[in-house]
Amino acid sequence: MLKFDFAHTKLKERRHILPFQLQVNRAHSKIINRTGEGSDFLGWVDLPVNYDKTEINRMLDKVNDLKQKQVEILLVIGIGGSFLSSKSGIDFVKGYSYTEDKVLFTGTDLSSDHIKIVEEKLKGKKWAIAVISKSGITLEPALAFRHFKNLLQQVQPENTNEYIIAITDAEKGALKELSNSEGYTTFTIPNDIGGRFSGLTPVGLFPMAFAGIDIIKVMDGAAKARDKYLNDSSLKTNDAFRYAVARHFYGLKRWSYHPDRATPSGNNPMHWTLKGSKKYYEEVFVTWTPDLIQTSEWVKQLIGESLSKKGRGILPTSATFTRDLHSLGQTFQEGYKSFFETVIWVEKERNEITITDDLKNIDGLNYLIKNKFSDTNIMTYKAVTASHFSGGTPVMTILLDDKTEETLGYFWYFFFITTAMSGYLLKVNPFDQPGVEVYKKKMFKNFKRELNGNEKNN
Repeated sequence: MLKFDFAHTKLKERRHILPFQLQVNRAHSKIINRTGEGSDFLGWVDLPVNYDKTEINRMLDKVNDLKQKQVEILLVIGIGGSFLSSKSGIDFVKGYSYTEDKVLFTGTDLSSDHIKIVEEKLKGKKWAIAVISKSGITLEPALAFRHFKNLLQQVQPENTNEYIIAITDAEKGALKELSNSEGYTTFTIPNDIGGRFSGLTPVGLFPMAFAGIDIIKVMDGAAKARDKYLNDSSLKTNDAFRYAVARHFYGLKRWSYHPDRATPSGNNPMHWTLKGSKKYYEEVFVTWTPDLIQTSEWVKQLIGESLSKKGRGILPTSATFTRDLHSLGQTFQEGYKSFFETVIWVEKERNEITITDDLKNIDGLNYLIKNKFSDTNIMTYKAVTASHFSGGTPVMTILLDDKTEETLGYFWYFFFITTAMSGYLLKVNPFDQPGVEVYKKKMFKNFKRELNGNEKNN
């Protein structure tokens, strides 16, 4: 289902990967025994094999209920992990254009224009809301929910609450309190799973189920990845940990040893000096199909929010080829080499379309007839990968078999456990996000200052 390849890098297994085995063993122990920082949020580790089947059946029953009520559109309101998991999952399995008329997303920004566009798409349709928030007070989704809840009451005044689904905390929070008082159908976000790791909970599963995705198969794929990666710490066989070590190596600062300053305890870091800044500051996640654009966004949040702490970590960015080759190709080939690439490549697409003949052949492309579009994509991928590598950019590849439900679940779990390993190798807590709270505090402080100022002027 998934393979990791670093052939287009200068990494050598013996020299660059295997020396980290002891550190990986220690980090692996923290994951297995739940002894590392943030271990209270390791609920995703065993979720694929011990998930609540009753909750799954309740979600499927609710989806059937909405379909019987002839609901045409599900409006999903959420941000961050409460948006990216289901959006990326639906795009992955169904295609990126599917959500344009079946499942809509809002609550990701504060744009009036975007709100209006969503309103226009809902006109003349029968729709329901799935609002996703642990607390119910995150600004963007809370304001969007307030707006669209009122709109739904106008267009569906009878039994409005039957068309609102809340995915939230089991016991507390503003959204849970409102759900209890209004009688919304609710599904639970587990307390031991953080937002960016919540794709295998109702956060990701309910919207995907409405989109016609077999969520049981998603869980089955995640279970297979768990069997493959969780209990094997060997850097010779565990691709998730091999990838974690490879990207960790690229982000390390380079140190040199000065024996003239050494004491009998030669391993003392005080006797090592920084040889230069770290070689790579960015990891560019490259996809080769529009269906995976949101997958890149999902990975960026998972990696960035989990690992960029204490001045450590690598900036996650993304590009979609071949589209971005026509705007960023020059930069990738000959620009400043501050980044390495991680390609997420799908071996088999859902559809195959053959290139047709053209009698005039003005574009000179008849030599490609009878080839498939996917064949040309593969040939281009191989050429670009080799070209970027020859230009000095390391290119690692995560190869996926296809874009099915099982592969999606497998891929998600691969990145969950890779991220946990990467965090412990970096010596950071991969499950908190203290930096996110800084801008929120300043934002609400500014709100109060601005509003108080306006009130004084009125």
